[in-house]
Amino acid sequence: MVSLCVGCHNEASSDLACAAPRPGVASSRPEGVIVAGTGAGLSPIKMLAKAYEEQTDDLKARAFVPVSIGTGGGLRALSAGAIDLAITARSLTPEEMAMGFEEHPLATSRVVFATRREALTQIDRATLLAIYRGEQRTWPDGRPITPLFRERGDSSLKLLRAHDPELGEALMPPERDTKRGLVLHTDQQMRDALLEIDGAIGWLHVGMIRTESLPLHPLEVRREDRTTLEIELPIYLVEAKDKGARREVIERFLSFALGDEARQLLEDHGYRTP
Repeated sequence: MVSLCVGCHNEASSDLACAAPRPGVASSRPEGVIVAGTGAGLSPIKMLAKAYEEQTDDLKARAFVPVSIGTGGGLRALSAGAIDLAITARSLTPEEMAMGFEEHPLATSRVVFATRREALTQIDRATLLAIYRGEQRTWPDGRPITPLFRERGDSSLKLLRAHDPELGEALMPPERDTKRGLVLHTDQQMRDALLEIDGAIGWLHVGMIRTESLPLHPLEVRREDRTTLEIELPIYLVEAKDKGARREVIERFLSFALGDEARQLLEDHGYRTP
């Protein structure tokens, strides 16, 4: 397998720096297409990869989806030629487009706060603020609450901050007060912490919960005006316009991933497609 040690887990780092070519990338490549990037997109891409492979016995019809390397890491790996397609949780900047990248909107998925607690189906915004500010430390039954945070560059956190600045400020990872909760760096770490820690609360997107059949319960966040917090996380596939000898395998997978069968599969698992 190709080494993908070119990633950036902190997506707050310069995306142009993360998209710059890096020398010394391993040249050995497996048959098939390699797709990597933001952890938010791994679940849907793995699901599509499985469906894609089931269509044929051809080794070139395999899709490899490594661990999360972030949006910036995916663009960097794509520019370096280490992968064939990058998965991003935002659209490309004009500078990135000028570097020869082309984006394809795949789907969006609703960002939700989630917990293992079966009895909890909604939470009001004021309570959520109190939990993440460290002002409320126990659930109504007395069990301790463990707030889960993401790193500052997390794509969902950026959306939450833009949509609700006050809540977004409370969700910023604590730098010194480690008693406030745990700081995680990928969607997969967030998933595992939610599953393993009794009383934990954190955020993921609905598509990931449904695609992986996670025993987690999305919470409806009720605002003071009785409206509900609604935020959609976008997921893109990004290709390099200059695909060289990899053109056939890349275009073959892209054609499937953006086609009707894949679109229906995504919608069946809670995603919204273009």
